[in-house]
Amino acid sequence: MNKNVTRELLLKILFIIVSILSMSSFLYQKVDVFYKVLTVLNIINLIIILGVKIKSNYWDKYFIYLVSVLLITNIITTIINSSSNFIENITHISFMTVYCFIMGVYSPKTQEYLFKLITYVVQIIAFLSSIFTFILLTFKTSFMFSMGKTLSFYGVINHRIWGAINPNISAIFCYVSILTALLFISKYKDSKVNRYFKINIVFQLIHFSLQQSRGAILSVIFMIVLYCIFLMKTKEILKKFFKSIFIILGFIVFVFGINSLASLYINSSVIKKVYVNKKSVPFIDKKMKELEKENDNISLDVRLTDPSSNGRIDIWKKAIEMWKEKPIFGYGINNIKYSYFKYFSENVIYNSLKGGSFHNIFLTVLVVGGIINLISFTILIMYISYRFLKYLICGKSEYIKLLCILFFGMIFGELFESLILYSINFISIFFWTVVGYGLFLINKENIKND
Repeated sequence: MNKNVTRELLLKILFIIVSILSMSSFLYQKVDVFYKVLTVLNIINLIIILGVKIKSNYWDKYFIYLVSVLLITNIITTIINSSSNFIENITHISFMTVYCFIMGVYSPKTQEYLFKLITYVVQIIAFLSSIFTFILLTFKTSFMFSMGKTLSFYGVINHRIWGAINPNISAIFCYVSILTALLFISKYKDSKVNRYFKINIVFQLIHFSLQQSRGAILSVIFMIVLYCIFLMKTKEILKKFFKSIFIILGFIVFVFGINSLASLYINSSVIKKVYVNKKSVPFIDKKMKELEKENDNISLDVRLTDPSSNGRIDIWKKAIEMWKEKPIFGYGINNIKYSYFKYFSENVIYNSLKGGSFHNIFLTVLVVGGIINLISFTILIMYISYRFLKYLICGKSEYIKLLCILFFGMIFGELFESLILYSINFISIFFWTVVGYGLFLINKENIKND
């Protein structure tokens, strides 16, 4: 392995590790400086790679062009709204550039090695995260602290279990861990680590169930359906249908069973509260009372069947109202937060919008960069979807098909979250890793067949 490849792998894997750590509200500010430094170094590395390897056959040219157009539309929006947060917005676009082209590498072999390293990192951190959650649940302890005007906590809060990461993001991280483990096992069948990956899959299934993320549950169900259609060996439609129903029902029963047991255990005694920063106790108590009022007597299993949208529909309606004020070029990435107070309550801003923007990636893209931004993003997603769907129908590799299914599962989940473009965390990086690696493998197979 030459020095260029070693340097590149080191920069990218450090960038990914820091991105995972940044998903924790407690660690975010502590790793922010490292995140920015690694972003600059990765951009320099990317410029060098583009200069040297842009003509390589294994690069997907249309993907590069379409991502470039998306980045340009965001730069245009930033320039038009340059009166506020110009440097901050340019910095954010720099982050986007790095993770959209995260799989742009010196050598084709580097991509496989990088994805393998990412799998190892994801398995280790997902396992530690699940252990942390299980310990908090076992000892029925909640740690509460404030960061500015935001209430943060770990443990059992209002019958919902908060681990090292926000439950909705944590649920996505769980199924990412499961699917990367399955991808690894399918490719490296004789690897000695497979037994540990299988154990971690069980841990992540339990951890996933405890997160109560309905959006993530729907994403998993959608992936199960795609798996049954495109990867199940039987060709009989009725068999595929009944098997998919059986797997989905089994999955739902498992999720509800875990939550019912956890709910019984939580309700059996009082939760111990620990205040991390004593000075913020009055603020924390005030915020906790507001949360308790909103979620009074909602148990784990009841929350999963609650027909309410957790305020998402109201958020979506008001996002459309925001967009109407600046329909063509939008507000800019970091400017929308200054218009929140005109449309949303303080509680919604600090507890819903801050973590997931408008809980729909297409609405977030629309408000941030206007209609031109939505068009460029939609065309990009349509192109990727076309390539992956075509492979699901015509391709032969089960490994590549699993990657395609993971992409569709994540993009389906973005109808309820907003994490793959403007959120500076591992979920966005991993999404574009799957896209880049999937397109690379498809192009490589096409070249080989030609």
